Formats: sequence, structure tokens, C-alpha cells
Amino acid sequence: MRLACALVIVVVMACVLPGPAGRGLPQSPPPTTLVGSLGGAPYRIVVPGEWNGTLLVYVHGYNEASIPPMVAPPNIDQTALLSRGFALAGSQFKEGGLAIKEGSQNTLALTNYFRGHVGSPRQVIVWGRSMGGLITLGLIDKYPGIFAAGIALCPPAAGTPLRFDRALDFSVAYAAAFGWPAEWGSIGDLRDDLDWATDVLPKVAPTLARRGLWEFVRLVNHLPMEGFYAPAAPDPIPYRLAQVLFATVTRAELESRAGGPPTQNLDHTYSLSPDEKVYLAGLGVNADGLLAQMNTMKFSAARSARNYAEHYLTPLGGSDRPVLTLHTATDSVATTDHESVLRARFVVAGTVESLLQVYTKNQGTAAAPAYCTHCAFTPQQTLATLDAMTSWLETGDRPGSSFFPAALGFDHSYVPPAWPWPY
Repeated sequence: MRLACALVIVVVMACVLPGPAGRGLPQSPPPTTLVGSLGGAPYRIVVPGEWNGTLLVYVHGYNEASIPPMVAPPNIDQTALLSRGFALAGSQFKEGGLAIKEGSQNTLALTNYFRGHVGSPRQVIVWGRSMGGLITLGLIDKYPGIFAAGIALCPPAAGTPLRFDRALDFSVAYAAAFGWPAEWGSIGDLRDDLDWATDVLPKVAPTLARRGLWEFVRLVNHLPMEGFYAPAAPDPIPYRLAQVLFATVTRAELESRAGGPPTQNLDHTYSLSPDEKVYLAGLGVNADGLLAQMNTMKFSAARSARNYAEHYLTPLGGSDRPVLTLHTATDSVATTDHESVLRARFVVAGTVESLLQVYTKNQGTAAAPAYCTHCAFTPQQTLATLDAMTSWLETGDRPGSSFFPAALGFDHSYVPPAWPWPY
């Protein structure tokens, strides 16, 4: 398929001051910046004066679209990458929101554009954050001839269908605990034009003080405590509201894109441990009654909509290209059980040696306080993954633990939990 291409290219030469007179200090050529649009998606490319031949293509997350388009994760100053000789590229997506299809297409188009109009990279590393991490995994699966390696930061790596099956679980738990507003549509088939500010938040806000019922919702959905009740920077809302957002407005958007409900819970039996039930009873919550309600709420997916969600997308580990994932152990949005599913799929594909999964403790920084758990990486942690991947590509040796020192907050002992349902 030919991609409609509207190009507006601006070359910006950064000003470099000369060195002190008489010292003869060598000056690196200034970086070159190109901006334009491909198929309706704005892009940005930055090439250092002394390019090492590696192109880093960044894929932004669900809420990271920006002007100018991002060429690196938001906690990384591009100068730290340019000084290492990397060329950088990043695209906005033709559509906003849950644009996994468009993000995949626009990132591939930008990579091909760079090759044809800027220069032929020695190798291309694609890296992405959150939703962009999922897109990264899909691009490595489908285009191993274009991308030499992928770095997926905090990805919902189990893929779209399983991720939103869990969003349906959250909806079922919310309905049992607080009731389900009729104006949202059916629990299993939401109103497509559902709006967060006018439809959802006004209904959810009165429930926020009911801690016992929210603890039920959290526990039955296997969500960590960290960040659940504290603000989820950079947005001043707790992760429980982020979960509500994905369970309602974002899931409704997916239904609209897929042409029907792609989620199901037919094979989910909701339960809690005896200790959890005792804990909830102490908060005035009858967990058995709520579980009984949840287990009567069963929903099936429309086959065509499920196929759409599978295609956009479910990573299968079908390539033997190196893939490195980085996850905060207490991630409350893309929970680390996603990593268990990803590893199992690489095992089935026979490519598990090409997958390296790394975890961090949630230390907290000024940019990402301790209550932040989703993608809460320090710049040093993010750059360490890049150093590890470039070494892997250059030497062919899988990076060892020395690339991820405990002093930087890496946790070599962490083992992610299993996915709670069949897959």
C-alpha cells in the first residue's frame, strides 16, 4: 500500500560557538534537525554531526503526543543521546488515543523515510514507552529486516486483548461494588462516545471515600497498593482513576476502533484468598457477596472485534532480534504479570534467548516520586538499557547483570507473578 506523503522539511542547524582562540580545539559539526509530516503524522529527526550509524526510533505512549514530536523518552535529554553519536527520530501518530494501528504504521513509515532521504543506518533500534512499548514489540515481530533490536519500557506486553480483558474485569468489580451507571452503556459493550469529564468522573467521584470497597476492587484485580490511592504523576490523579479510565473511556475507544466489543471474561472465575476476605471484613466489606455478583456477570467478545485487537496487537516473539523490556516491579497500570505472558510466548516461539527482562525498584525521584509506579524510571536506568542493547548488538553477547547495577535501583531478584487467567 502506498503511503500518502505530505512533506514539509525544515533543516535547523544548531549554533556552535568556536573554541578559545589559539587552542586549536576540535569542533564537532552541529546536529541537523528535520521536521515535517508523513501521511498526516508530524515527525522530527535529529542527526548528530558525528553519527555513529545507529538510528534510535522512539514510539511514544498513550498520553505522550507532543509538539514537536518526541524523539526520546520524556526523562531523557536528547543531548545525552546525540553526544553518544545516535541519530534520533520520532513521530506523532495520525490519530490520538489508543492509536496502536496508526502508531505502528507511522513509525514504520518514518523509519523507511529516514533510510531513503537521510541516510542508510548501520542498524535501527526501536524503543517505546507504555503503549509505545507494545508497538515496539509488534514492530520487532513483524519487521525484523528493518529493526535490529527493540527496547520496550513498561509495556502492556500481554497484548491488547488480554490487557482489555483485565479492563473488563475492573469494570465488573466496579459494578459489583458501586453499581453500573446505565448511561455508560452495557458493562460488556460501552457507549462509544463515552467522555471522561462529563460522563465518567462525576459518577466515580462520590465513591472515592469508600475505601473498603475500593480495596475489594484492587485486590480482586491483582493490583499493587503502590500508587493506587496516591497521585499518578504527571497527572494529579490516583492510579485507581487511571484504571477506571482504561476500563471505561479507553475501552470504549477500542470498541469503536474494533467495530464491537473485543473483550471477554467467560473463562475468569473471580476469587480472593481467605486472608484477603478477613482483611476486607475488617473494612466492613462482604467479599463473598460481591464475588458472587461478579461471577454472574459474563461477557463474550465479538469475533471480528477480537481479531482486530489481536492484530493491533499481540506480541508473539516470532523474531530472533534482541528484545529488552524494562518494568518497575510495582507498576499499577501495565502490571508485571504482562511480562510472564510475554516470556511464555517467546518460549513457545523458540526465541526466549533473544528476550531480556529487567526490573527496577521504585525508588522515587523528583521527576517520578515514590508513589509513581508506571514507567517510573530514572534517566540512568533508561540509559543503562540502551547501553546494554548496543553492547548486545555489537558483541552478540546477551548482557549480564553488570549492565544493571543494584546501586541504580535494578532488582535482579524480582520474579513477576503469573497471569491470573488462561491465555
